[in-house]
Amino acid sequence: MHVYYIVCNHLYCLLKILLSKCRFYDRSQLHELHAVTIINLLLCRFESVPVGVFKTSHFLYHNHLKQFYNCVRGLRDDDASMGKKCIPSLRQKCEKGSSRVIKLITVRMEAISHVMKLLPEVYVIHLVRDPRGALLSQINVGQVDKSKISNESESHCSNLKKDVAVTKRDICFRRNFYRQRYEDLAREPLQQFSGLFEFVNLKFHQFVQNRIRSIAMAKGVVRRCLYCSDKGDAKAASQRWRSTAHFSTVTEIQKQCAGVMAELGYIQVNSTTHLKDTNVSLTLWEREREREREREREILIIHNRVLYADGYLSTNYTCMLTYVLYVNAFFDKRLV
Repeated sequence: MHVYYIVCNHLYCLLKILLSKCRFYDRSQLHELHAVTIINLLLCRFESVPVGVFKTSHFLYHNHLKQFYNCVRGLRDDDASMGKKCIPSLRQKCEKGSSRVIKLITVRMEAISHVMKLLPEVYVIHLVRDPRGALLSQINVGQVDKSKISNESESHCSNLKKDVAVTKRDICFRRNFYRQRYEDLAREPLQQFSGLFEFVNLKFHQFVQNRIRSIAMAKGVVRRCLYCSDKGDAKAASQRWRSTAHFSTVTEIQKQCAGVMAELGYIQVNSTTHLKDTNVSLTLWEREREREREREREILIIHNRVLYADGYLSTNYTCMLTYVLYVNAFFDKRLV
């Protein structure tokens, strides 16, 4: 009953915010406010979205929003005129789309839980990254102070742990929810994206596959750009932190993040050699898959020998078919 009351109370606050015209909120309502903004964006109700959202680089400099950019630039900082003159064209473009996608970075899963309860048809992909790689990347771009890595690690992984806990707690995450590890996406872009497109019931068009090949599958080429998606060799880019990180920094992150790392399938490093050897995977799933591949090779060798020796094609073929089906089922497992 207690949980039910809390959930109803959150929904009451959320509906109250949705129906009100208030522009000032208490910080305790942050998750609800995030949820309201996301819902309004998904429903193309841009007049109800804080104007500041549309001034971010994601809106102003997107290739398909040049008309909107020119409109905003002409009005400078006149928010009232921007809402009347620029937002309507953006809403029309939004309403024409058959699918609407929002990429969120700092919003917590508590807010997403509210969204899923009010929009049960929404699909959610929770992209996670190894905390060590994520934090070291933030250090490189100046978002995190290296001298405060212990506190930063504790804060980062505390939020991540809460996110995982929310997805386990709330029943809404038992449908239309998919957790995707960044490292798996970087290692096998086409296979992983194929699974994501299948999850959201969208066709995996050839031009999308070609785009993925061009920006993520150029072997040995790592483009050093901070905020671009065109990394060249995505797998090499995802592991670059291992070659530059100090073992002491990594162990401090591991100390603060051990629990959530284990839950998400990340392996701790125990030496500088272990850290620097990028041939050794730091994700459990990849190691399990390698073991399955090795078993498959062994079975094939045994199968070929038996087939050559006794000639019982039908019996051996049936055994192999059963094994292959088992392997495919293992490969298709999703990390949730």
